[in-house]
Amino acid sequence: MDALMIRRGEWVVVCDGAKALVLENTGSATLPDLKTRAVYEQETLATHELGSDRPGRSHNPAGPGLSAVGQTDWHDQAEQEFLAALVKKLDAAVDAHEVKRIIVVAPPRALGIVIETDADDTPVSRGALAPGGPIFEAWLTACADGVDAAFVTSTDAADAAALAARGITELVHPDLTQDVPTYSSNNTVVD
Repeated sequence: MDALMIRRGEWVVVCDGAKALVLENTGSATLPDLKTRAVYEQETLATHELGSDRPGRSHNPAGPGLSAVGQTDWHDQAEQEFLAALVKKLDAAVDAHEVKRIIVVAPPRALGIVIETDADDTPVSRGALAPGGPIFEAWLTACADGVDAAFVTSTDAADAAALAARGITELVHPDLTQDVPTYSSNNTVVD
């Protein structure tokens, strides 16, 4: 890997879902001097202050009756909103010519769950994505283990550069040969 050069005036943004530190190089590329330009923090609220909806129910594609839908992760949603607001601020700085280049340092989502797709990048088994399906179950297992997994199409899973760009270092290939629930929906027409 080539050495990272941070030129004078360029920004380094170190962030996660709750805090961002914006640094500016006031030195040179060979002797950087990073000065704090801005600090953004997400207000930490209790879960009951972020949302109060009860988990929903949906029709079970594997049979009659209803299935529980997972509780909304209000903290994850707040982190996504924090990061979206940060991106808007950084975009505005670029548009206003305050900075030409921004280097982002953030934790990657290292685990990718592969969704097998056809030549049109359409999932080959929609039932595998539904509750009870192997892709859904792989995601559920990752969540239970505290892992924030990303979904990857089989096309991207075969592209090392695409995986590296997303920070994905490990892939899970759910077994689609097992009993996969039949996908059905009252709201979607499936050809």
